[in-house]
Amino acid sequence: FRLYLFFFFFFFFYSMETSNHPLNGLWAMDPKTSDSIDEVLEAQGVGWAKRKVLASLVVNETITITDTLAKIHRHTSIRDIDEDLPLNTEEEIDNEVAGRVKRIVTIEGDKLVVKLTSVKGSSVVVNTRYVMDDGRMVCETNFTDNDKGKTLLKRRYFNKK
Repeated sequence: FRLYLFFFFFFFFYSMETSNHPLNGLWAMDPKTSDSIDEVLEAQGVGWAKRKVLASLVVNETITITDTLAKIHRHTSIRDIDEDLPLNTEEEIDNEVAGRVKRIVTIEGDKLVVKLTSVKGSSVVVNTRYVMDDGRMVCETNFTDNDKGKTLLKRRYFNKK
């Protein structure tokens, strides 16, 4: 009976914490259909060598969205990166690519939106992830540099594993 109670409470509280968001799960990037992010990295001032390495990476993402947090685990051939992204909370952080930014993460319908606004300059990067009608996830990266009048949109596509 105690074992039954343990499993009941474990699954009850686990199901309360984890949502049934369509993005939850393991996603494998499809490099054949995905845009190169090289141009976005260049616009952010990333050097040639680092751009080539980052643009060539194939990424697997495990996404878990709860009521208060979006967790993204990225696995690449170079390293793993874990991000805990509090929902609806603006934070000032140091981003490896974008530098010092204000970050806000929101859920808009079935979309996960991560907005990075440069603290120093006038650039904004918005990454929007959502599941398309064909079951694939798309991560749209929309880069805007207001000082230079430059806007770029790149899409990376992922298949659910």
